[in-house]
Amino acid sequence: MLINNQRCYLLLTGFAVSTILLSACSKQNWYSGAQSSLSSYCMQQPHAEYNDCMQQSADSYNEYEKKRQKLIEENTVN
Repeated sequence: MLINNQRCYLLLTGFAVSTILLSACSKQNWYSGAQSSLSSYCMQQPHAEYNDCMQQSADSYNEYEKKRQKLIEENTVN
């Protein structure tokens, strides 16, 4: 299982690279770029960690967006 610090580093790196490369693209394309970065990282992990790692990038953009909106709603102060 990935350590939280590794996961955060990976996501931040993926998002930064994706943002630079896909700055003129839609949010969905940006998400796909970050997802591709995570998949590439997963392929470099030991076999025992591969499935857990890939599961983190399994959500489609629509699933991701629903979860993101739910979190925003839950954290909005009335």
